[in-house]
Amino acid sequence: MIIKKLVNAIVSILIAVLLVLALTLVANRFVFKQDDLFGYQIYYVSTGSMEPAINTGDLILSKAVEFDQLEEGDVITFISQQGETKGLRITHRIISIDAETKLITTKGDANSINDVERVSFDNVLGEYQMTLTLLGFIYRIFITPWGLVLFIAPLLVAVVVEIINLIKTLGKEEEPEGEEKENLEEKYQKQLIEQYAKEKEKDE
Repeated sequence: MIIKKLVNAIVSILIAVLLVLALTLVANRFVFKQDDLFGYQIYYVSTGSMEPAINTGDLILSKAVEFDQLEEGDVITFISQQGETKGLRITHRIISIDAETKLITTKGDANSINDVERVSFDNVLGEYQMTLTLLGFIYRIFITPWGLVLFIAPLLVAVVVEIINLIKTLGKEEEPEGEEKENLEEKYQKQLIEQYAKEKEKDE
């Protein structure tokens, strides 16, 4: 019984941690206007230019790197300096690198041609590390008002209740049930009778 409650509590705590991270991402992006989290950058992918490797709606994790750490085939996130996309964050794959000028040719996996703009390393924000699938799912729920109300609030209540139940369970011994409880009561009564009999013998 206690083990089952402990497992349920651990699962609830893990879910709570994911929820806190998702909330932190939302706050970072919309309130503090930052993408950095514990030394990494987390970006929301809004287009399908990197499909199927990276899909629309994914959350990706990037990390700042030195120029000599980059290689052809790596995926980087950079700030575009071209036309309509100027100032936007783009995540594309490296096709070639010019070591002398530090200019990088990139291309989206789903695109048929290379990007017109060559990326200066000064505009590179980081190298793609991984896709945060589960966290991305929770994040997408968080950024919709109805998802926040209908899904997150009840889940948080359930997590809190589960933690409270675990604390209560661990704070007291589990009470015996059924026959086990009856046997303990009989044993206790028998001990009382035996003790009474011994004391009566001493008095006589």
